[in-house]
Amino acid sequence: MTYKIYRHPKGVYKKFSGFVNAQEFLESMFRIYEDPDFDRFAFSINDFTEITSFSFDEKDMRNFTAHRLGAALTANIFVAFITTHTHLISAINDYRLMSRSATPTEIFPNLEQSLQWIKEQTGLAIAIPEQLD
Repeated sequence: MTYKIYRHPKGVYKKFSGFVNAQEFLESMFRIYEDPDFDRFAFSINDFTEITSFSFDEKDMRNFTAHRLGAALTANIFVAFITTHTHLISAINDYRLMSRSATPTEIFPNLEQSLQWIKEQTGLAIAIPEQLD
């Protein structure tokens, strides 16, 4: 598995590392959607700062979007992506365009800025542990 999850009572933080493929990212989405408290979640943070590369194509992005749109019917979650990887930012922007009717999604260069945005949107002050299980 190329990611670790920190579950907060009101959302999740996912830290990805190494090479990330579409199947692994989709699996991380399903793990969140299957959480019994998903309908009470307010945020999802996807941290890609430690990836070495990724493999998502247009078909994968449509698949991610379809699942996200379906999940948006259940929970109104603010989604943050953390990356400075130019190609990944482009892919996320394509995802944002495809899922524009779903919940707000933003891209940040670091965790601190994403947490500040989540706080502004939800009022939640979130602390992410340095070591994730």
